[in-house]
Amino acid sequence: MDNRGKTQGTGIVRCRKCSKRAESWTPKSETWEDGQGNRWVAGDDVTVVAVPGVLKYLDVELAAMGVKMQFDVSEA
Repeated sequence: MDNRGKTQGTGIVRCRKCSKRAESWTPKSETWEDGQGNRWVAGDDVTVVAVPGVLKYLDVELAAMGVKMQFDVSEA
């Protein structure tokens, strides 16, 4: 498959919820950039959690009925 012209990510997942927007004076060595070109500071690496397809399906079906699911994922 030809990937020319497509941007490739770094493979690092970072949290925007615990990060702050970088100021114009913040050194580039301390910042990271998201897919939209916004610069952020902090937001340590996070873990990607595999969600089973049946759970995604249940979430979509319940959302169609007006029921919102919320997941609390923490280290065991």
